Amino acid sequence: WCSHAPKVPLKFSKSLIEDCDERAQTRRGSTRWDPDTMNFNLKRLFSADPERNIMFHNWNIAFLRYCDGSSFASPAGQANLEAILHHLRSNAGMYVAEEVVVSGCSAGGLAAALNVDRIREVFPAGTKVAGLFDSGVFLHWARDDQEDLQASPGPNIWPLSESLRPAFKGHEARAPRACRDAHEEHGDTWKCFFMEYLLPHISTPSFILQSRYDTSNIRIADVDDPVQRELRWFGEAVDRRLSWAMSMTEGQHGLFLDSCFHHCMSWGDLQADGPGGPTQPEVFAAWWNLHVADQRVGYRPSSRWDHVYMSSDPDCTGDDCHLPLVSPCFSENCCPELDTHLSFWKRHFSDPSLSYRVET
Repeated sequence: WCSHAPKVPLKFSKSLIEDCDERAQTRRGSTRWDPDTMNFNLKRLFSADPERNIMFHNWNIAFLRYCDGSSFASPAGQANLEAILHHLRSNAGMYVAEEVVVSGCSAGGLAAALNVDRIREVFPAGTKVAGLFDSGVFLHWARDDQEDLQASPGPNIWPLSESLRPAFKGHEARAPRACRDAHEEHGDTWKCFFMEYLLPHISTPSFILQSRYDTSNIRIADVDDPVQRELRWFGEAVDRRLSWAMSMTEGQHGLFLDSCFHHCMSWGDLQADGPGGPTQPEVFAAWWNLHVADQRVGYRPSSRWDHVYMSSDPDCTGDDCHLPLVSPCFSENCCPELDTHLSFWKRHFSDPSLSYRVET
């Protein structure tokens, strides 16, 4: 079984709370307007074609919409989740599942991370359960525990933490207990709604798909700027914080970090280790076999894959020709579907009041 919570595109020029209130009257906030059937094959993660989806092509899929505007964290959201799980176990046969992946992208990725341990508890001990979190990293700015992390994201980056904290205010009691216990003494249990603090306290093996330059965080971008200083700095912050979070775990988690300008659903489009290298589905399958399927006990080395740059210079030799991408890639050669992602960013995440260039 694969349980998936979808992304919710937002225009960040308005407050998250206002957007959530409007969205409650649409398909993004209720299943009331859903069609009788949906074609899941349009997304590779749900495709029934084994060539497009080596891991999940023959799995059952449950598409969970949290409908509460706060990733199942509110009382209404928790009631929705419990009702969905009860239905799936009682009426859809999920109680006999042997393998379960709790996935989600964007705010749905955060929803999956917040609830994967809780969902694992409803299955027998022998059930293999894992998390798959896509594009669920929204950085907390104004951190004071690491000197190299600035307090401001810069004018080209959305300060999302300023909007996310009020959106989750009052729901801290529904964050995972291990995370709450770690932050309760200092009165900052709200940190459990940010992946960089939450991940070390998730005990269920989980795999993170994340772009260094996730478009949901980007306010303005110029694809013709060869330096991309602010985007590079932002990408370094994402890398640093995820690396720190991974280092605080017992090695049960995995990470695929890419350098494309996108948000969610690049499943199967990107490769680690350069052209011809393993895709996200392939590295997830390898990670699953090592960290989940054999259910080994004790420390397991963390697994990380990076989207890398391969030099087109035929005379290039050595390690310099095979390096992690530390700048955003605005090329179809390394980031397929670039035009589609740029168009999506422009519609949903860019600031229309600022000048920007997205021509390719």
